Amino acid sequence: MFAHERADPATAFGFLTDTTLCIGCKACEVACKQWNQLPMDNFGYTGHSYDNTGALAAATWRHVAFV
Repeated sequence: MFAHERADPATAFGFLTDTTLCIGCKACEVACKQWNQLPMDNFGYTGHSYDNTGALAAATWRHVAFV
C-alpha cells in the first residue's frame, strides 16, 4: 500500500497501550492496521512467539519485545 492510498491523515489514529498488561495477542496491532487501512505483515515464527514482529517495518509501527 502506498501513502496516497492510506486513510486521510485527519481520520488516522494512534493509541497508547499499557504494556504492563500486554499478553502479546497483537489485537491492538490488528485493530490499528484495520483502522488505518494498512496491509498485514506476513511475519512467521521467530522462536520467541508466533507472529512476533522482529522489528519495525513500513506497515508495522509497534514492536513489543518478548523476554
